[in-house]
Amino acid sequence: MRERLALVIVAGCYDPTIHAGIPCGTNEACPTGLMCIQGVCNQPGGSGSDAAADSALLADTLPTGMHVVPSNGVDWTLAGQVSEPITLASATQFDTDSGAITGGLTRMPGTGVMAGVGYYQISSGSAELGVFVFEDLDVTSGAVVTFTGGRSAVFYAGAGIAIDGTIDLSGGCSGHSDITCAGPGGGSGATASAGAGGCAGNNGASATSGDDDSGGGGAGGTAVGGGGGVAGSTVGGTGGPGCIPAELVPLVGGGGGGAGGPGSSPIFPEGGGGGGALQLTSQTQIDVSGVITSGGAGGRGGQAGANGMNSSAGAGGGAGGGVMLEAPVITLATTAIIAANGGGGGGGGNSSNVGGDGKSGAASSAAAMGGAGVASPGPGNGGNGGALGVAATGGGNGTNAGGGGGAAGAICVRSSTISTAGTLSPAATPAPIVIAPN
Repeated sequence: MRERLALVIVAGCYDPTIHAGIPCGTNEACPTGLMCIQGVCNQPGGSGSDAAADSALLADTLPTGMHVVPSNGVDWTLAGQVSEPITLASATQFDTDSGAITGGLTRMPGTGVMAGVGYYQISSGSAELGVFVFEDLDVTSGAVVTFTGGRSAVFYAGAGIAIDGTIDLSGGCSGHSDITCAGPGGGSGATASAGAGGCAGNNGASATSGDDDSGGGGAGGTAVGGGGGVAGSTVGGTGGPGCIPAELVPLVGGGGGGAGGPGSSPIFPEGGGGGGALQLTSQTQIDVSGVITSGGAGGRGGQAGANGMNSSAGAGGGAGGGVMLEAPVITLATTAIIAANGGGGGGGGNSSNVGGDGKSGAASSAAAMGGAGVASPGPGNGGNGGALGVAATGGGNGTNAGGGGGAAGAICVRSSTISTAGTLSPAATPAPIVIAPN
């Protein structure tokens, strides 16, 4: 049997009966009258298969005639408009702005129901959402789901959602060469022609005379991003403000990192893009044994200057985005990873050497490291990104300073009781689920 953990959601005054079918607790603990049999609490002599456990637990979790009220203004009745189970078994990309789906599933752009999938656009507070509606969604092991578009993503199912593969909403657009690219609902990193977006870090600056260039500020997530390093008397860019709500209402992603002071380099030190935002809502249950990641991209390292003179500083990292899980039953396997970590800042360069790029927020609990600085005097290292229990750090000072790290984003699980056998970074925020009569 796969080791799993169920999160039972309590809504309003409704108090579900604890009964056979829930996983055993620490030291095989079970409610009174039940005993631990093969990792599941059951009546003595019961068999306790996975299917039986899920069925028994679900039966008393949501009362008859009631439904989950999805967060962020999603209409719960939309799920009744689609009636075809969807399985994604290969690479698939969702466009949150148009509704198009390509790869393992094909859906032409447009609102309404098409190929068993509905697509709708809604506004919720300060967030613009692209809502994809399924009867039942299964992302199989080995499948990778990515996104394009600026709207935050919502996957809503009338039945179950199972994530055994990977959902990637990271800044940098899933490993593409453009580090400034943001995940859906996130802010872009700063470029030579545009400032950073979202909870943005501010740009570093070049001295009016001399070679001092300060680092770009790291982007803000649930907390403030790391500030850019100081170069002589040139102040670094400030970190972006904390503007992602812990409960992800509205549903927004991480901000973009600020640019490093450019000096005379022909290659602009760009900020990292922020991680995107995703809401998974099911009227029955969500099972995760795979990976959901929404890390910020690392900031660009400082570049050598024109003719070997006046090189640039490191840029700020993008912040982690937001991931919400919302369902009557949520099951996380020991292999499950949900991460929204910030990206590291870039290191400062010098006349002949390029500073290291900051690492992007990873699908783990480890903080993304800032890039190594090569400026002298002063190393000008990039700051580290925020992660589980770790705040983003500022860039190092130097002739060409380092960029600040991007802050961590948010993970919200709508439940009154949260415990996990998987990896969540940062720690999840518990929030109540809302139910109402049909």
